[in-house]
Amino acid sequence: MIGFLVYLPTLFFASEKYYAATVLAAIIYWLNHLKSIKISKQELVFIFIAVFLPCLNWLCTEHYVSPLSKSILGELPYIPFLVFSFITSKTLGKRDVDIISAIFIVEVVFAILEFSTGVRSFFTYSFNGVSEFGENESMYSNRVYGLSLLVSVFGIKALFVPILYLTYRVRNTDTRWLRKVFDVAVILSGIVGLVLSFSRSGMFSALAFVCLFLFIKGFGTNKLKIRLFSLVTLMFIVIGIGALWEDIAPIFFRGQQTVDLSGRNYVYPLFFEFLNGHFWAGNGSVKLWIELNGALYHAHNSLIELVASNGSFVSIAFLISLVKMVPITKTSIIFILPLLIYCMGQYGIWWGFSFSDILFFKILMACSEDGDEKQF
Repeated sequence: MIGFLVYLPTLFFASEKYYAATVLAAIIYWLNHLKSIKISKQELVFIFIAVFLPCLNWLCTEHYVSPLSKSILGELPYIPFLVFSFITSKTLGKRDVDIISAIFIVEVVFAILEFSTGVRSFFTYSFNGVSEFGENESMYSNRVYGLSLLVSVFGIKALFVPILYLTYRVRNTDTRWLRKVFDVAVILSGIVGLVLSFSRSGMFSALAFVCLFLFIKGFGTNKLKIRLFSLVTLMFIVIGIGALWEDIAPIFFRGQQTVDLSGRNYVYPLFFEFLNGHFWAGNGSVKLWIELNGALYHAHNSLIELVASNGSFVSIAFLISLVKMVPITKTSIIFILPLLIYCMGQYGIWWGFSFSDILFFKILMACSEDGDEKQF
């Protein structure tokens, strides 16, 4: 049930207000399971830092909010709302992960139908000035929305949902044929979703995930066949990308042979300029949106957004408390590092109370459950 409520606000007809139902369900769950829910000392420290330091920074620092801003938080600090994401993630069980994965598969089916019929979305009508579907042959110009309000949200789901599912599946010994079919469906849906949303950061991160999995898990086993398979697959990936790069680059970089930053070369300097003058306190822990040509932009990078909004002091304390929650193991590197790579090119996590933050925390917890694994 909670899995459905977590996914619901990401759909085309919903809004952030739908998260109220998710919060209510999470609170009810917590009240009914107070004795069984465990919170470690590291998690308590994280909660304290995520609430106290941003609020203190907000009270002591002037902050800038654009008159164009439509944020429901207004001038409130946003980092404390990550605690709601953390609490909600604690209520998700394996059945909820299956529910989220199943809904995602359905969304990808809709995305395939949209692409096949030449429309961006059957349901969304505002595309913020993007080109018409089919106006040119590039995949970037023919992205589809699935059941999401924004194509970027669809792209986030295409990366986060399969990784969340696999964090639990790799430790599950269920060998029933139906489970195996579901495994294949989730993985294929992730691949198709990344292509149809043309999430370049997502595709690169997914490739990093595959390479890390093959390198760490494949070479970490004593079975010669698995090692050889991992080696051959990695060589195939490297040689294949190298051989086809001249054909791939124009598709990946929207007709260019050089890296296309999609406006980040204009946005990043503005955030760095702001941070240069507000290094320690940032924007007083109020989410920073910068105006450019009459429009508002976030940093398109989770780390830059975090530091610019909260300043160096709060950001460093926040990141340390986050790292302390999860032991650095082979499993955590495989499943978490690709998400962090994704967030260096997109504003994917640390929104506050959001779908991606809930899944991110759940992935962190799944990785931290491997307590018997050797830590680095």
